[in-house]
Amino acid sequence: MDDGIGTRTRTCKDCGFVETDVYRIMGDVDCNGSVEVTDIIRLLRWLHGNKVTLTDPIAADMDQNGRIDIFDLGLLRRALLGKK
Repeated sequence: MDDGIGTRTRTCKDCGFVETDVYRIMGDVDCNGSVEVTDIIRLLRWLHGNKVTLTDPIAADMDQNGRIDIFDLGLLRRALLGKK
């Protein structure tokens, strides 16, 4: 089962053991479980200096260089358009 906020839970059918692990979706800056246009808008507003919170700033660093900048916005846009 995927709860959409970065954790995944699996239950063994035989013994009932429950396992939970954490994952990150690159580009999902609001941590709603998917990359959408709202992530692009949120990142754009943040880059313009608006008082917007990036729920997962690591997910916003698309090129993983330790900085969140316009290049990350371009990569996020490309990732979203590539889904079609």
